[in-house]
Parts: sequence; C-alpha cells; structure tokens
Amino acid sequence: MRLAFVTLMRNSPWGGSEELWFRAAQLALRNGDQVLVLAYANIADGEHAASLASEGARVCRLDESNGPQHWPG
Repeated sequence: MRLAFVTLMRNSPWGGSEELWFRAAQLALRNGDQVLVLAYANIADGEHAASLASEGARVCRLDESNGPQHWPG
C-alpha cells in the first residue's frame, strides 16, 4: 500500500496530530508499505522525519513561499 501524510503545521515543531500520523507511518513502514511525508521545514528537518526516513519513508519539504498562508474567512 502507498500512504501519504501531509502536515501544514508551521508555527510549532510538533503537535498531537503529528504524533498520530507519525505512529501510523511507523506501523505502515513496519508492515512493508510505502510512506511519503509532506511537511514544512520545522517538521521535515526534525528528528521524527529523520527517523521515518531511516525506516524507508520518503520525506519531502513543502515550499514556504507557495504554501497556504492562512485559512479563508
């Protein structure tokens, strides 16, 4: 199976939802699934992403210049 995890968190290095997808990604990798993580630098360059990468996940850094700036409304 192929799984992608996308996080748009920018202002904090880690949060509750990150803990959930991180653990799901670890489990998927251990089950032989392919995992892709898309995140801004604060997550993509962190120890959790490095851990997933060492287990075989592909970690891609979102471009700060063209990502969502704020929620509409």
